[in-house]
Amino acid sequence: MVLSLSLLVFWPAAVRARPSRGPPLPRAVRALLHRLDQQKSPQKRFAVFDADHTLWNRDVGVQFQKWMARRRYFPRTAQPRLARAWRRYRSGKLSGLSMFKLAVTGMAGMQEARVRELAARYWDRGFGSFEGQIFRPMKVLVRELQRRGVDVYIVSASNPWLVAEGARRLGIDESHVIGMGVEVKGGRLTDRLTRPVPWEAGKVEAIRARIGAGRPVLVAGDSTGDLAMLGLTRREQGDVSMIVNAHRNPAVHAAARQNGWARATFDAHDTLGGR
Repeated sequence: MVLSLSLLVFWPAAVRARPSRGPPLPRAVRALLHRLDQQKSPQKRFAVFDADHTLWNRDVGVQFQKWMARRRYFPRTAQPRLARAWRRYRSGKLSGLSMFKLAVTGMAGMQEARVRELAARYWDRGFGSFEGQIFRPMKVLVRELQRRGVDVYIVSASNPWLVAEGARRLGIDESHVIGMGVEVKGGRLTDRLTRPVPWEAGKVEAIRARIGAGRPVLVAGDSTGDLAMLGLTRREQGDVSMIVNAHRNPAVHAAARQNGWARATFDAHDTLGGR
């Protein structure tokens, strides 16, 4: 009882429990923040979040691809190939990994500055501003983790320039974004993917390669592509793996139940847009 009262005191009003639906973030996450307040550690502590459907409500990566194709912003030579790939992806004949790889390698030859400009424009205009699609409780959670000295990273299969725009709106530095990127030469994108590719087990490899030593105190994701990195936490040390909107994927829901992972459910009313 003492613990629950203390959590209510420090947890910001914006993400406290709503009477009809319960707390928007799991008790295990709020308890983690309380422990981080009480326990100082010389070891580097970090948190890792997937992006789409975890930090925000929409699949910004896929929608950005569609927008780029519709506006013919992809290089002209890549447009027919990407159109064919999209049709195959929609019909189930092309894997998600292949589609995401093509989406970033299809920008080969574009100026990196131009890609950044388009990513910023899309975040401002897409769906009436994607910023409004950020989950309000997650924005508060990121801030509370940072306030406790936890380094926050985003690991996503979407391209890093696009994800960096969302990270900026969450107060996360671009250097803490790991996305499906390509090498840049002379200010232009190439078709050579940067390794490791952040997809399924590749997300774990990317975390180890980019973040290095340290302890992941919290990992959050929503899809089967996140299961490997969700397994990085140590429950016996009080660390938390959290899945978001598990009902969307039975396999993720089953993994959460089997491993005792925390579960959070958000809807459009939980976003900054508040719809």
